[in-house]
Amino acid sequence: MPPSPPFWDGVLRRLRQDIPAFTLDAWVRCLGVERAEDHLLLLCPTPFHRDRVRDRFLNRIGSAVEAETGRRFTIELG
Repeated sequence: MPPSPPFWDGVLRRLRQDIPAFTLDAWVRCLGVERAEDHLLLLCPTPFHRDRVRDRFLNRIGSAVEAETGRRFTIELG
């Protein structure tokens, strides 16, 4: 898996302010992250994990990415 984009650590720090550490570790920190142009692909370990991230965290992740980078990314889950 390619390394995460350089801004991803900042995204995780921002999310830590909003999401308890154990929840962040269980659902977000374990995601693989790939960047292509204005898209981010978040790689989830299982379909259940993907559904949970989409339902509970995707909006927060998108907001944190935008706050960290100053631009909006299309986020896809895989």
